[in-house]
Amino acid sequence: MSWFEAFYQKRVNQNRDLTVLISDASNERGTGKTTLALKLADYMDRTDEGITTDKVTLEADSLRDAYSTLPVGSSLLLDEAEAQLSKYRAARGINKEVRDIVSQARVLERYAIFTAPASGAIDNDLKSLFDVWILVQRRGKGVVHYCDVNPYRGHPLFKKKEPITWSDLESERLKEIYDKLAEDKEERLSNNDRGDEGDE
Repeated sequence: MSWFEAFYQKRVNQNRDLTVLISDASNERGTGKTTLALKLADYMDRTDEGITTDKVTLEADSLRDAYSTLPVGSSLLLDEAEAQLSKYRAARGINKEVRDIVSQARVLERYAIFTAPASGAIDNDLKSLFDVWILVQRRGKGVVHYCDVNPYRGHPLFKKKEPITWSDLESERLKEIYDKLAEDKEERLSNNDRGDEGDE
């Protein structure tokens, strides 16, 4: 059993949440972060229906709502989290709400995964509250870290635990969720483009 599997099982036995941040070492896209996130979410979800499109989102407010309404044992995924949880938006209400979820909702038994091109894009206060950080080194390969805090200096400590590898999606169900996410990303890009034109 891997360290991550043992850590997840321990959280299940303790009836506790688990939060994971997946980022890229080179701040690149297309390195398989969403694929890994979906596979981890599918592995951790303990509900009868498993991971579904209503548990996967690009919007932090949707994650917040799902966190409080979906069944115990649900996995949740906020993809491209930097668009919602940037350190430059730390004072925004939605950022605070998600920080509250990660820091306080420890007994709701949800397993939340966040992806971002670079962990530096995420607010440092929020980043220090994650349980696990996975740094993607190249497509299909990464390193798992345990997130801790230096009790004297109060800054995050990331303890390297093990390598992790993954392949492309084999499950048709997960492929459908991935495709839905891709559509949502295209729609958000289109909306942003239209917003920029309006501002001009």
